[in-house]
Amino acid sequence: MQTNIKTLLIISIVIFSISGAVILLGALSKLQHWSFAGPLLIIGLSLQMVSYLFGAFTLIKYIRTNQNLLFCLYLKNIFRLRKVSALPFFRC
Repeated sequence: MQTNIKTLLIISIVIFSISGAVILLGALSKLQHWSFAGPLLIIGLSLQMVSYLFGAFTLIKYIRTNQNLLFCLYLKNIFRLRKVSALPFFRC
């Protein structure tokens, strides 16, 4: 695994952890009927979405840099069964 892939993965994990804490605080404040519950939930869920995007880009970058993955073979078999000639995002 290259260092920039590790860095993206670490960023994704940190953002995911922070967003989980913000979502829990938002849910707690929603139960207590505090006024800042809505913005906390919006911020937390937005951070969660950003962390999922970072994770997806990290997976795509990892697959593109490592051509010998079994996952790549699995994708090729899936697309062969669906009769699609080229993989849209992956260079396998």
